[in-house]
Amino acid sequence: MDAKKLVSDSAPNATYSSWNILQTIILAAMWGTFIESTTQRLKHAWNVLACSGDNVFTRLKNTLKKTGLDNAVGFNRDIIRQAKRRGLFRKKVVVAIDYWDREYYGKRRDANCSGGEHKNGTSWFYRVATLCVVENGLRFEVAMVPVRLFARSETVVEALLKEAIAHIKIKAVLLDRGFNSAAVIRAIESLNLKYIMPMQKNDRILRIIDETRGLWLNVVQRYQFTLRTELYVRLLIVNSELLDGKAPGSYYAYITNLTVECNKSSVLTVAELYESRWGIETGYRVKKWEFRAKTCSESAEVRFFLILLSIILFNIWTLLRTLAQEFHDIELTAYMFKENFIVEIVSPET
Repeated sequence: MDAKKLVSDSAPNATYSSWNILQTIILAAMWGTFIESTTQRLKHAWNVLACSGDNVFTRLKNTLKKTGLDNAVGFNRDIIRQAKRRGLFRKKVVVAIDYWDREYYGKRRDANCSGGEHKNGTSWFYRVATLCVVENGLRFEVAMVPVRLFARSETVVEALLKEAIAHIKIKAVLLDRGFNSAAVIRAIESLNLKYIMPMQKNDRILRIIDETRGLWLNVVQRYQFTLRTELYVRLLIVNSELLDGKAPGSYYAYITNLTVECNKSSVLTVAELYESRWGIETGYRVKKWEFRAKTCSESAEVRFFLILLSIILFNIWTLLRTLAQEFHDIELTAYMFKENFIVEIVSPET
């Protein structure tokens, strides 16, 4: 790992190198602790040369002041290129777009802090949008964008997709109903991509569901997305009992621009493809609990950097896990990855 790509180099006579700074931040993520406590642990438990927490934040803030988050995004881009060179993205893949929130408990809030549904004692979050491959063995976070307050969903989606198509071929984009808007759909279609997302059950959708009762499914080939727009989508209504065995009488509604016939096989193919979106939720749980550095810093850039670092570490683990499985038939768990990584970066040779 080239530390200078994430933390800028120090003066020639500086006591601590870029790697000394970065190893502290990485270990905080691996241990799930604060950077300040990580420096103390390195000094007293591991007898490793470690700078103070203040020094780490000073160097990190100076780097972010010069480059913003471009270095972190670029580093993740390098990981995806490595995966591609190893043949992991030869075919088209299904991807999902979603938001990942990190709770904020401070008093000072600005345009970098987004409001949301109250959870874990707060209604304020630092938010990142990610595009994740949701196929087995390829669950990489290909693109990531920090989301500021009042950011438009279509702008975020377009930025993620443009970054992703530079590296991978996309079979379909899966989004949740929070992205239900004509602007988002147009942004996706402007890039000649296919999508699937649940449709919000407004009065018009509920009327169609009522008309479908007693049937397994219904397909409206040309459904006007809203009465105020000339945007048409393909609407699928699926009986929940047919899809996942839940109690009869309830229905799922999806919209898509994929080709769908009004038959059981065709509709279930689309509905079951959407269900693979839950792979992105698994990824978020891993990043949240396995690679999460804690901080009380009020700096928005520092907080966004630590979120992006979680994604970078997740992608490194995903790449190594895939290669270990393919070439050595070894299941590299997150715990094994962390333990080996920790020993490597705190060994005297480093």
